[in-house]
Amino acid sequence: MAVLNDANIKSTDDIMSAIHTFLTSTLTNTWNSVDGIDTGANTMDLDTGNLFLQFTWDGDDINISQSTGSSTPVNFGAEVGDSGFNSNVDFPLVVTNAEIWVFANDVAAAADRYAYCVIEFNRDGRYLHFPIGGQMRDSDKFFVWAGGAFKCGAAFDILTNGHLPWSSTHRGPLLDSTHGTTTNLATMRADTLRGQIAASKWMALTEANPTTIDDTNDGDGDPVSTARCFGRYGPAPSMATFQRGSPNTASVNLIPLLVCFSPSNLQYMPLGNLPDVRVCNIGSIQPKEQITIGSDTWKFFPWGQKLTLLSDQDELATRNSGIAYLVT
Repeated sequence: MAVLNDANIKSTDDIMSAIHTFLTSTLTNTWNSVDGIDTGANTMDLDTGNLFLQFTWDGDDINISQSTGSSTPVNFGAEVGDSGFNSNVDFPLVVTNAEIWVFANDVAAAADRYAYCVIEFNRDGRYLHFPIGGQMRDSDKFFVWAGGAFKCGAAFDILTNGHLPWSSTHRGPLLDSTHGTTTNLATMRADTLRGQIAASKWMALTEANPTTIDDTNDGDGDPVSTARCFGRYGPAPSMATFQRGSPNTASVNLIPLLVCFSPSNLQYMPLGNLPDVRVCNIGSIQPKEQITIGSDTWKFFPWGQKLTLLSDQDELATRNSGIAYLVT
């Protein structure tokens, strides 16, 4: 695992430039970039050889497209095998003085690479998490299935609608949708799972019921089965809600983020866990603290902001809900 920490982030351009340099130049097993990064046009592409991502951005959000291939020059949002779903990561604040961390699995096998990003806005204890993109390793899948590439889609825009990913509207902080709508979806490659659009084999990761989406690849409007990524409100985290993690008591419950395939609103099929990221209670753990558990070292962050309140009136508060990323 390789980790980038950059405390000199003044703009969204700085975030994207840091991510691009880290993944394409710093890692031992670098990612590819056909067109590179253009901070004038606000475009960037990244790929591992079997995961292809295209990015555009402005001052307060990042848009991510995902495809199965890439052309030269990159055709943003309309690439080979494009998912048809544009993910949008909305920022709660304009970036002016931020610190970021990028956790990347620096391995030779392209199918095992992934990267997560954490942003602390204005260095004031408010955090945002999103997967840059990645591939579920075979070791994280519950059975053998093709695909497994994922990208983020989440609503973090508290300035316009007040809905945050840690509210009861959402199921998890990483792979989520914008309130169950058919836009701004996180996606996952699902080649061998039934019920997917034939041309592209993608599924939308959302808490909404399966819906009909007109896929841009074939225009047939087939029903798209959804998936869910259980976080704070899932079955596993609820068991550890009252168990505060603490390095002093040698008790830190790290709960996997479970991805479930949902061909209907009454059916859930566990597919696997997102690699090397866990949810936890950080009641006795400080933001950005690093703890070694056995042979592994984890870095801990709040979901949003570590505030313990008697009610949910303060929408920035995520109480003691935490996320841990593997460091070594």
